Amino acid sequence: MEIGSFFEFPDYENVKETNSALYNIKTGYGSNFNSIFVGDGRQAIKAVLLNFISELKDKKIYLPSYLCGSILQPFKELSLKFDFYGHTHPLRPNINFSLKNSLIYIIDYFGTEVLSNKEIEELSENNLIILDITHSIFNKKRFKIKSENVIMVASLRKIFPIPDGGVIYCKNFININKCKYNKYIKMLEAMFLKKYYITNNNENLKEYFLELYKNYEKLKDHSIIKIFDIPPISLEILQNLNINKLLSKRKENLNYFYNNLNNEVIKPLFEKTKVESPFFMPILFKNEKIRETYRKKLIEFKIYPPIHWELPNDVPRKFRYEHELSKNILSLPIDQRYGLKEMKCIVNLLNRKYW
Repeated sequence: MEIGSFFEFPDYENVKETNSALYNIKTGYGSNFNSIFVGDGRQAIKAVLLNFISELKDKKIYLPSYLCGSILQPFKELSLKFDFYGHTHPLRPNINFSLKNSLIYIIDYFGTEVLSNKEIEELSENNLIILDITHSIFNKKRFKIKSENVIMVASLRKIFPIPDGGVIYCKNFININKCKYNKYIKMLEAMFLKKYYITNNNENLKEYFLELYKNYEKLKDHSIIKIFDIPPISLEILQNLNINKLLSKRKENLNYFYNNLNNEVIKPLFEKTKVESPFFMPILFKNEKIRETYRKKLIEFKIYPPIHWELPNDVPRKFRYEHELSKNILSLPIDQRYGLKEMKCIVNLLNRKYW
């Protein structure tokens, strides 16, 4: 048994169109948002920035001080200057609501609503808002936002078993020039090989598909972002995924953690009632040393929990809360590939004392 890491190629289901992930993502759950598919999340961000590039030269740009380094890439490529804003626990943005003529980037961390729809609409009265819903793509309430100054983006490959894909949601038309897309094939190959590895327990394949995956990630990190269309195979996969079953499985797994995790040096980052769209189960350790002890123990049992996130060096050290959080956080896999058997295995390891 192996838990975590990137998605293998999924099994197809016979899905009613209105229950498919593709239908619900494309229509924004029946909302009046327009959806535009692109190659990945950072392409979605860059496409939005390019659409407003003439305006952004005169705007202040504020980014969250707790973020993935890939979010910075499109801003840097377009030579856009930005400042960071901080957070209060647990990751609530500390934003000045009197800001005007600014672009504010907000992340819905781990499927929570870091700010309410009302608060976001209030901020958008005098500002342009990019709301990153990668972690909260299942939260239908976000699609009830009315303001035309709110644009939502998401990296679909982070939550669905597709080789690549991102989406933009906007009220007004966004003009995007897309290039021909052909770079996802190696990632697709890695997904197929991982599927074969899991079903046939062929250890010889592991090193190869991991190398393919790592090289694909390096290509993204070290290449200039070009805006492509979402791969056709990603649309086909999404068409054959039942979004209701997927969400139900994630909720079941999340609930198991909240009900059974019992260790004095580990606590959930958020209250269960705050999670609207299960992504990973984020937990906090008493300190970094204890986290690393448990992380190594999990890896020993072939459980691979990522760290969301190891902050980029661009984030100033004055944001102490964010840097400390990055040292103590760990994300537990709860996605639709797994059931209670796998969740019990993870919880049993976490409930032991290794310090």
